[in-house]
Amino acid sequence: MKNKSFYTILITWFGFIQGLHFLALLRAMIIYSKTALLPFPALPPVNGWSAQAEYFLIGNGIIDALNIILSLTFAYGYFKSKAWAWKAGLISLTILLYSAAIFAYATINADAWSAHPFAYWSMAILYTPIFILTICFYLKNPLE
Repeated sequence: MKNKSFYTILITWFGFIQGLHFLALLRAMIIYSKTALLPFPALPPVNGWSAQAEYFLIGNGIIDALNIILSLTFAYGYFKSKAWAWKAGLISLTILLYSAAIFAYATINADAWSAHPFAYWSMAILYTPIFILTICFYLKNPLE
């Protein structure tokens, strides 16, 4: 494979960021259970989140947490050259793409990015290589 090192870097980054994402979600769950306030990674707009938005964000976080398990399974499979890794990667990256798009749409329209630009733009920058990986996966099976 010509671009193995390119994919290796991107998939390593993907696994690393998803591991951090899991820790951020776990921290948020603990804080939310004690305070009923959503912290990072779903920092609120100036007027706070509506109850409906909170339910949506919690649901999105649950889906993300489940997808993180698949993401880390995919990364493991890639590094062990498992035949199923490409399909697991496609599924995981597709779920991440949808989740990120919905999260961004909701948080941008609620003005949460204006209230916390550093936090939201940092997440966007950290996930940019993963979006590149997703495009690469859609174009060609990197395990061939």
